Amino acid sequence: MGSNGSAGSAQLRYALNDVENMTTFLSDPRCDFKVKSPSWESDIWAVYRQLSEIASLCDSNDTFICHFSGHGRLVRGSLFLLWNNSDTNNLTNTALSVEIIMKALSYCKAQSKLLILDCCHAGAVINMPKNGDEAAIDEIVIKPDNFLVLMAAARSEQAREVEELKGGFLTANICDAIAGKLDEADFDKDGRISIYDLKKWLENRFKQYNETVPRQYHVPLPYLYGQYRGEMFITLPDHNNVQNKWDTLDYWKGAQLECCLTGHSDSVGTIAISPDGKTLASGSFDGTIKVFNLHTKEIKYTLNAHQNDVSYVIFSPEGELITSSYDGTIKIWNLHTKKVKWTLIEENEDLLPIESLCLSPNTQHLFVSSYESHKIHVWDLPARKKLGSLSKHKDGVICLAISPDGRILASGGKDKKIILWEVYPKDQTLEEIYKNYQILPESNNSEQHSDWITSLAISPNNQVLASGSKDGKVYIWNLHNGTLKDILNKHSGAVISLAFSPDGQTIASGSFDNTIKLYNWHTGKIIRTLTESSGYIQSLLFSSNGQMLLSSGKRCSAVLGVSPMSDCIKKGGIINIWMNKSVN
Repeated sequence: MGSNGSAGSAQLRYALNDVENMTTFLSDPRCDFKVKSPSWESDIWAVYRQLSEIASLCDSNDTFICHFSGHGRLVRGSLFLLWNNSDTNNLTNTALSVEIIMKALSYCKAQSKLLILDCCHAGAVINMPKNGDEAAIDEIVIKPDNFLVLMAAARSEQAREVEELKGGFLTANICDAIAGKLDEADFDKDGRISIYDLKKWLENRFKQYNETVPRQYHVPLPYLYGQYRGEMFITLPDHNNVQNKWDTLDYWKGAQLECCLTGHSDSVGTIAISPDGKTLASGSFDGTIKVFNLHTKEIKYTLNAHQNDVSYVIFSPEGELITSSYDGTIKIWNLHTKKVKWTLIEENEDLLPIESLCLSPNTQHLFVSSYESHKIHVWDLPARKKLGSLSKHKDGVICLAISPDGRILASGGKDKKIILWEVYPKDQTLEEIYKNYQILPESNNSEQHSDWITSLAISPNNQVLASGSKDGKVYIWNLHNGTLKDILNKHSGAVISLAFSPDGQTIASGSFDNTIKLYNWHTGKIIRTLTESSGYIQSLLFSSNGQMLLSSGKRCSAVLGVSPMSDCIKKGGIINIWMNKSVN
């Protein structure tokens, strides 16, 4: 639905065109929605009634999308959508209230619900002013707890019509993805466009467009908001093409060992690449951290501050290095000065060996676990203050992973359970996080790991969770509803590390059986097995461009005979760099 505006407002050129295009493409067989568009000549009460009637007809298997293109106005903390006969002096009775629309969606029984707001001030859904004053960024006034809102901007910014697109930036690019760019917008290559594919598509188009126009013509970044468990798809699967797509995704068939990095005197248990892709950090059981130039493959310097094995290294988006140790401390390093900026330490508590770290994408929260404790400690990183702990596991917590969108934290433990914690939005209290969790599997009668959960990884599109265990198996889970999708061919030893390739198509698993297995997880087939004949695998990491796979552990040997291995040592730590030779 939409309107170019009332007589008392500046007229838009393409809002009705947006509505017509959205109607056309959503009703196309590739989407197959039953579309109803209220006439722009209807009054708002007729629109409300029609919206409520349609919502009431949905059942639990349906997807319900409500789209609006037109003017948005803020009045005393409420967002109104202007209709053709709206009176700007009486918007309550002549314009569509977003709050009323959202209530209609909340009562709808459809499993998947999406509200699309292509209008000015759409971000007021989450940043609504109070008493006429601008609200703080990320202050949430309305909390959609069972549907999503896709808005033209995250803040109270102006949406833009784009002349060359003949429509609003948000709507035109949604239609473009459905109509002509389905293959390009299908980021996970499953033959259909999910809401998270669409989100990534819009982010890419936003970046491309703003790079080509002067600053005064920049468009705001579309924003997806809400709390939702499940898979929401905009298009139907292409059954004739999807299997062929999956079968052609075996990019790593030609993986070859490029070189190995040495220098540690004991096993390398953790590695991380800096955000700019130029620096590699490694943590070892020898208690040191080594920083490599990833281009020259040379050690730049060694950091010494921990009193025991270094258990985890991660980079913040700003390039600071965060390290943890079995000495119970966490250190934040300034790599320019090569000095420790801060040390985080548990006060008035026994220092337990830290096994895993996980940093939220917005760098607000640092999650910390120990194999000797059932608690996950939560730190406010900017304030360097411990907020509390999450404690639903019954034994030590061995591994952590957070979804790229920052919504879900996954934890795995010695109790053989995986727990999914809803940690979004940023201002959610620890008590709210503690209440919103899901244990996998939900029933002890369901298929599950038979031993400790030793590794976790979440796909780049936030849809899939992979878990590895001492039982040697890799399980593939639907991250949003917790269902088990597949069990991949098992290792003969514990699966200590997992990693998704940046395109989300390949999973690498590293094991104590001295092998790395590369899977096409869509088909469950092994693409390649890389063998370390004299050393076990403790950590895996793909480069951001997907061309390198780095593995670390203890000792090495020349397996594929591609590169000279004279620098390798038979004892001590090793980092191997595998190149994807399948790509020209």
